Amino acid sequence: MSLNLMKNMDLKDLSVLDSDDLTMAIYMPLRSDNSEVNRIRLKNVLSEARTLLSERLDDNQKLNAVMGQLEQISDHEVIQKALYPGLAVLMSPAEPEEVNIFPLWTKPEARVSLGREPFVTPLLRDSGHQLVTLLCLADNGLRLFRGRLGELEEETPPEVFPKNLSDVIRWEKSAGLDGNEHYRNRINSPGAGSQHGEGPTSKVTDEFERRYFREIGSAMKEYLQEGEMLFLAGVHEKLALFREENSSLPILKAELPGNFEGMNADLLVKKANEKLAGIAKEKSVADLRKAQELAPAMRSSDPEKLSEAAAQGRVDTLFIKDDNDLGDSESLAISVLRKGGKVQILDVPHWNDNLLGVYRW
Repeated sequence: MSLNLMKNMDLKDLSVLDSDDLTMAIYMPLRSDNSEVNRIRLKNVLSEARTLLSERLDDNQKLNAVMGQLEQISDHEVIQKALYPGLAVLMSPAEPEEVNIFPLWTKPEARVSLGREPFVTPLLRDSGHQLVTLLCLADNGLRLFRGRLGELEEETPPEVFPKNLSDVIRWEKSAGLDGNEHYRNRINSPGAGSQHGEGPTSKVTDEFERRYFREIGSAMKEYLQEGEMLFLAGVHEKLALFREENSSLPILKAELPGNFEGMNADLLVKKANEKLAGIAKEKSVADLRKAQELAPAMRSSDPEKLSEAAAQGRVDTLFIKDDNDLGDSESLAISVLRKGGKVQILDVPHWNDNLLGVYRW
C-alpha cells in the first residue's frame, strides 16, 4: 500500500495520461474548521467510487481490494489536518497498491469519475504555478519555505546560510573586520556624527545588516533551482535593503509585508498562498494578453484546428476559459499535455473566446 502525497509535480508527467487502463479520479473540497464535514464528504465520495467500480469490475475480491486502499485515505494527514481547500486522488484499479493524492489550492466540486481518460480539470486549475522559495527575513533569524502555490513547505536553512545578524557580526569581528571601516575609508567621512545628529553606531549597525543580507543572498544563489523565484516576506524596509544588496537574484516584485517572527507556519503559509494566488492570476492574464497579440498564424481559437495541432505536438500553450463546464475541453487539454504542452485555465469574465492555443510552429 502506498499513499503518495504529490507536490511540485508537473501534470504532464502523470503516468495516467499515457495509460490505457481505467483511472479513478476523486475530487473533494475540504473545510479546515470542520473535520466532521470532511469525514462525511469522504464517506460519500468513496460510496460513489464503489458504485462506479461495481459497474466496471466483475471481480468482487478486486473491488474490495481497491476500496480497501481508498479507505486508507481517511487516516492521511491531508484529511486529518485539512491544510488545503481540496484534494484530488488518482489511482488505477489495475494497480490499486499505489494511490496518488494531490493537494488543491482551488476548491473543487465533489466529483468521482472512472474512465480511460481521467477527469483532470481541477488539477489543471492548480497546475503550472511558479516554483518559489519564500524567504522570511528578520535580524534574529530567517525561515525558508519552498514549493508552488498551495504546496509550500518549511525547510531547514542549509549550514551555508547565516543563522542571524548577531552571528554575522560575531564572525566578522573575529576575523578582524570592522563595521566602521566603510566609513573611515570614505574621503568625505562625516566623522563622529551627521548633520542630522546621527552617530556612527547606527551606520555601523546598518553596514553589518547589509553584510548579513549579502551573506544570505550569496547562499541563496546556490540554493535556488533553475527557473525558481525568490518570494520575500518581512518588514518592508528590510526587504528593500535586501533587494538593494542582491539585485542579481530572481526576486518577485510582489512581497509579503509584516513581521512573521514566531508566527505559526500554517498561518504564514496561508497568507503566502493568498498572495501567490493573486500573483498567479495576474501572470495568467498577462500571458493571455501576449498570446492574443501574436500573429494569427501563431494562434487559434478553433477547437478542430487546435485538436489537429495538439495531436501533432504543435500546441505550446492552451488557454481555456474557466466557465465550470469544461467537458468539451478535457480531451484537448490532455492531448496538449501528452505532447509536452502547457495548459492554463483562466477566470477572465471579459474574455469572449473559450479557447486560445499558441502554436510551436
